[in-house]
Amino acid sequence: AKRTAVEWMERWRPLGIAASPIANLEELANDPQAWDNDYFVQTYCEEVQREVNVRGLPIGLSKTPGSVRTLGPELGQHTEEILTETLGYSWEQVVELKEQGAIL
Repeated sequence: AKRTAVEWMERWRPLGIAASPIANLEELANDPQAWDNDYFVQTYCEEVQREVNVRGLPIGLSKTPGSVRTLGPELGQHTEEILTETLGYSWEQVVELKEQGAIL
C-alpha cells in the first residue's frame, strides 16, 4: 500500500466520505471504545476459576439482558459429536477424516 489508513481518512473525510481503518481482533480488544460499547466484557469463568476477557453479546435487550458465563468451545471440540450424533457419520468415517487431516 502506498498510503496509510490515516492518510486515506484525511483525504476522504473532507469530501464527505465516511472512512475509518479496519481493526483486527487484537487492535479491537485494545480499543477503549470497543469495551465501552460492550464488544468485550470481563466475566468470572468457573472453568478456569478466574476473571477472563471475552467477546460481548452481539445484541443487548433491556428487559432480558444476557450474560457470558462460559468460554467458547475450543477449535474442533464438538466435531466428533456433530459428525456422529447429528450428521450420522460412523466412527470409521471420523477416524478416516482425522487421518486425512480434514478434521482435528
